[in-house]
Amino acid sequence: MTHYDYWREAFYQMAHEGKYDRLNGIVYGHSCHCVDQLIDWLGIPNRWHAEARQICGEGTPDMTFDFDLYYDEAGIKATAAASYLAAIQRPSFEVYGERGTFIKVEKDQQERDLKKFYLPAGHDDFGLDTPEQYGVLRYYDEDGTFHEERVETVRSTYCGFYEALYETVAHGAPQLVKPEETIAQLRILEDATEGLE
Repeated sequence: MTHYDYWREAFYQMAHEGKYDRLNGIVYGHSCHCVDQLIDWLGIPNRWHAEARQICGEGTPDMTFDFDLYYDEAGIKATAAASYLAAIQRPSFEVYGERGTFIKVEKDQQERDLKKFYLPAGHDDFGLDTPEQYGVLRYYDEDGTFHEERVETVRSTYCGFYEALYETVAHGAPQLVKPEETIAQLRILEDATEGLE
């Protein structure tokens, strides 16, 4: 599961003004990041259920979404969900397996750094989580012994996407995001907003 919850006061205000704009709701403005993650990690799903809600009624922005992506051959259901009305955020990542669970409460540090204009250039610690921000893995081994450990966050950067895009356009490098992945994501988003007015 991946969650990107926020409290967005502007959307709350738009809801009370009765303003709906399909392209500026949570689905097209936000969910694409969650769906992109899942497609990057797991590939294009075999099937999906996509739902968006206008919590404040018809004619208001879609402010929550819940997408289930099914990978039938692997026996995996991956969920992406978020709300713009979350005063308390859910864990950022949750993975449940046969012998244990991994939970990472906070989003990655690079988003918080960027919002403070703490940029990658000249900052070796850009986007690095502190040990307190690492995810927690709890599991039982083959002997039934319980284990708990912190898992260091893999360092990532949004810049890598744009560097790859440049290499594709300027030098003909293979596309990082394949057209069929983009099309699958758009179909999921369209399914979620079908019928919203």
